Amino acid sequence: MRLLSIILIGTSIILSQDENVDSVEVHSCDSPLIEMKYSDENRALKMKELIPYMIASIKCRFSDRGKAKTKTRDKRNKKLAYDQSYQFKSFSSSCAYCAAYMIVVFYLSSIF
Repeated sequence: MRLLSIILIGTSIILSQDENVDSVEVHSCDSPLIEMKYSDENRALKMKELIPYMIASIKCRFSDRGKAKTKTRDKRNKKLAYDQSYQFKSFSSSCAYCAAYMIVVFYLSSIF
């Protein structure tokens, strides 16, 4: 009975493979995981999606198209950082305000 089920499973696997299937190669930068990661939703990847995402992103990074995409993303990030550098935001502003407050407190405590 076991032998019959093994033969049946093996035969179904062999017969299910179609040799006439046209394969279309998709560029690694067009991976749905990469597009999902850089979309507006920006949800976290699941554990089973993490390794395929890393492989696709490494392949994309080394292709010519990926290098061009990285250059445009770097230019955009530099411009955004330059535009935000005139404003006091985020962690650096918190540290700067805290340091200024501490200096004023220590200075006033040393005087009085």
